[in-house]
Amino acid sequence: MNSSYHGPGSSRPLIRGLGGSRVRVLESGLGSGDASTTSPDHAPSVEAMAADRIEVIRGPATLLYGGSAVGGVVNIEDGRVPREIPAHPLIATLTLRGGTVADERNVAGRVDGAAGRIALHLSGLYRKTQDYAIPGLASIDELHAPGEEEEDEEGPEEALPGILPNSSVETARFAGGLSYVGDNGFIGVSFLGYDSDYGVPGGHGHGEEEGEDHDDEDDEEEGHAGEEGDVRVDLRQRRADFMASWRLGGDFLKGVQARFGVTDYQHFEILVDEVSGDRDIETRFFNNEWEGRLHVEHALAEGSRGAFGIHARNRDFEAIGEEAFVPPSSTLEFAAFLFEEFSVGRFGLQTGARFETRATEAEGVARRRNDRGFSASLGGVFEASEAVSLVVSAARSAKLPSAEELFSNGPHLATQVFELGDPELEPELGLSLDAAIRIGTESVRTELSVFSNSFDGFTYQEAFTGEEEDGLVVALWSQADAVFTGFEAHAEVELFHYADGHFVLDAFGDYVRAELTANDQPLPRIPPFRFGAGLGYESPAWHGHVKARRTAGQERVAAFEEPTDGYTLIDASVGYRIFQGRVAHDIVLTGTNLTDREARSHTSFLKELAPFPGREIRLTYQLSF
Repeated sequence: MNSSYHGPGSSRPLIRGLGGSRVRVLESGLGSGDASTTSPDHAPSVEAMAADRIEVIRGPATLLYGGSAVGGVVNIEDGRVPREIPAHPLIATLTLRGGTVADERNVAGRVDGAAGRIALHLSGLYRKTQDYAIPGLASIDELHAPGEEEEDEEGPEEALPGILPNSSVETARFAGGLSYVGDNGFIGVSFLGYDSDYGVPGGHGHGEEEGEDHDDEDDEEEGHAGEEGDVRVDLRQRRADFMASWRLGGDFLKGVQARFGVTDYQHFEILVDEVSGDRDIETRFFNNEWEGRLHVEHALAEGSRGAFGIHARNRDFEAIGEEAFVPPSSTLEFAAFLFEEFSVGRFGLQTGARFETRATEAEGVARRRNDRGFSASLGGVFEASEAVSLVVSAARSAKLPSAEELFSNGPHLATQVFELGDPELEPELGLSLDAAIRIGTESVRTELSVFSNSFDGFTYQEAFTGEEEDGLVVALWSQADAVFTGFEAHAEVELFHYADGHFVLDAFGDYVRAELTANDQPLPRIPPFRFGAGLGYESPAWHGHVKARRTAGQERVAAFEEPTDGYTLIDASVGYRIFQGRVAHDIVLTGTNLTDREARSHTSFLKELAPFPGREIRLTYQLSF
């Protein structure tokens, strides 16, 4: 896994080089309901710090959530709809965190309780950071510009420490939930509010290029074309969810689950004047969305289990202002899915299928698009012995084109292009193959997997025409055949243990190669080869870990992008737990990028403008009872 990293305020997951709408981000099984797939500077409205657990789903089970999720699914379970009566009438946690690299101040609290059959949940979070520190200058062009710094043998990274302007973040989140919990299941509702105000580092394409002149009349006609300043995003989301699960106990029908969510999302992109500090709204984004899924669990025979159901989603999206590169659009999706799992002796089999339809229409476009697609997946596990398992899987996926890919027509300053959609795009068809070997003993756990994802009509936005519009290079959404290949490896070895403590050595490595098959042209922003190792210790009271991660330079680049240098990061943490009856105190000290090295993510649109943070020391205290 990697990250699209558009600064600390906005980031989406990448799995095996795939991202955007090919990786679904869910909260408790439903989509996050934001605008994060529209542009890399749009943040997902999810909060990892509020999670009970984070699931990464691949293989046949992804078809429960969307045929387009060929890369996988990241599901955040936060427990805001209680599913059971807690072990005590009142359970609470309070977390305080502070960090040095951005002067972070973070407080979060959670309360779960019960009154008879009624279970309650309340949680909240507030985080504020300043612009974060970096080892050198933010821009590669400035960092390596000719000047006196080049005479310093230590290099500009050592001589020019600084900060990344406009990288501060302020976030608030609150949630409440209520459920009736019976002997065979629960029925519950929840409400969530999420607000975030974050900067977009490296500018946003505003302001004049050096040597350009605009008179006052031109400025009046072009709005903010002659203004300079920081761009910030002011995000607001309100969400209500219903969830129910009931065990039926029949021989065939085992249980039923229903989930339904309604989201009201908006964010404003704001230009902050460098001199006066005035905030002018440039673009408004609105997304009203509902999504629901009915999921019936069943068993065909002994040793089997499965689920079938229906899934529906409606999205009304609108952008107004300077960066309204997508016309107002409406998207209605409907799908039926089936998932089965069988186990016979040493063999296990998983299979899934999904049929979905999507109707997409946009303002000013006469013809409504009606697309349909069929996806299927088959996977098997063979337990060669108690310690060794072999895993193989194959999947056929159909990704239906989105409104942005079909109807975009305007300046997209986050990616520095004038974006043009193609209303004639066809569904993208993919074929993925995976093979893995897993070894698990009392002291060794390891897995090695290789994969190949081939696409017929891969949809991508890098077909440059050579033309310019509004001072930006024109880029078309288009299609071509492509292939992604690579491997992943991970191992944990228990070195030794004594009393209640043990030491564990872990190591990993992964690699992705992605290119257009017609001309072997590399695709852009593909993560480079990585490897690393760490040593950890854990006991009931103490835990600690130190790790080093090497990311190689990326030399295989698309025609329009620059190579990225490699880097090595060293992190460490140590924690101590104190018990006082039912009360637990956890104190954790964490250090990241301890050598204060410059590091830039090749998967980011901002890699030449926004490096990763420098050295940070973070202290976390958590009180639980």
